[in-house]
Amino acid sequence: MKNEEFGHIEVIEKKHRHQTYWDMFATWVGANANNGTWYVGGVIAACGFVTASTTLVIVGLASYILLALAGYMGYKTGIPAMGLTRASFGLRGSFLPSLINLVQFIGWAAVNTFIAATSISYILHDLLGWPVYGKPGGAKGLVLGILVMSVLHLLSTSMGERSVQIIERLGII
Repeated sequence: MKNEEFGHIEVIEKKHRHQTYWDMFATWVGANANNGTWYVGGVIAACGFVTASTTLVIVGLASYILLALAGYMGYKTGIPAMGLTRASFGLRGSFLPSLINLVQFIGWAAVNTFIAATSISYILHDLLGWPVYGKPGGAKGLVLGILVMSVLHLLSTSMGERSVQIIERLGII
C-alpha cells in the first residue's frame, strides 16, 4: 500500500449508491431488533412490568434515534460509519472505536447464532425427537443449528449488497 493511500476513504457518489435512507435505517434497526435483543428484553423483565417496559421503551427510542441519525450521516456523506469517526478522533484515534465495533459485531453475531441454534435444537426435538440443547445428547442439535445458521449467514452476504438489503427489510417486519 502506498503512503498516500493509507487512511483514504472513498466516498460513494449518490449516483452509484443502491441503498436509500430507508435501507440504511432498516439495516441498523434490523441489526438491533433481533433475537439477542429480545433475549435481553426477556431478562430485563425480572425488573417488573412497569420498570422493564419503561426502560425498554426509553432505551429503545433513544437507540433508534441515534441509529437513524448515524444512518442519515452515512447516507448523506457516502462514508462508512467508522470512517465518520475520523473527523472526531483522527486517523489513528479512530482505530479504537473501529476495533470496539468489530469486537461487538462478532459478539452479537455469536450471540444471535447461538440463540437461533438453540431454537433449531427445539425444532429438531419436536420434528425428530432429538434431545434439546442443555440435555444429554443435545449438543448435536445445537451444532446442526450453528451449521444451518452459518450457511444462511454466508448465503445472505455472499450474494452481494442486494441480498443483505432484502434480508434487512424483512428483518424489521
